[in-house]
Amino acid sequence: YSGSHDGSIRVWSMTAEATETLGLEQMRMPMGAIDGVDSLSVWGGRLISGHCSGRLRVWNVATCAFDQVLEGHNSPAYALAVCDSFLVSGYKDNSIKVWAMSAAGTCERERTLLGH
Repeated sequence: YSGSHDGSIRVWSMTAEATETLGLEQMRMPMGAIDGVDSLSVWGGRLISGHCSGRLRVWNVATCAFDQVLEGHNSPAYALAVCDSFLVSGYKDNSIKVWAMSAAGTCERERTLLGH
C-alpha cells in the first residue's frame, strides 16, 4: 500500500514478473474530499489511513471502501501502529490517541495521551 497527498491510496502487486510494480486497485475519498494521506497501517482485512486533516479512515481491503471515519485532531496523523486489538495514532500536535478495535473492524477512542 502507498498513500499520497492527493488523497489516493494504491494497492500494489508484488508478484508481477516485470521489474516494475503494477497498481491493482486505487482507494479514493469521496469526490471533492481531498485529504492527503500521511500514514498507513494494516490490521487483518482492514487498512487504516491517517490524514492531513487529523482524521483516520478504516478501509475494507476487499471492497476498497472505507467503513468508518475516526475524528482525531485538526493536525496531521503522522504515525499509526496496531498492537493486538488496539490502534495507536500519533499527531503533529504531540498527542497520541489509543483506539480499541473490535473484531468487526470498528474503532472507538479509548484515551488521549498528551505532552509527548
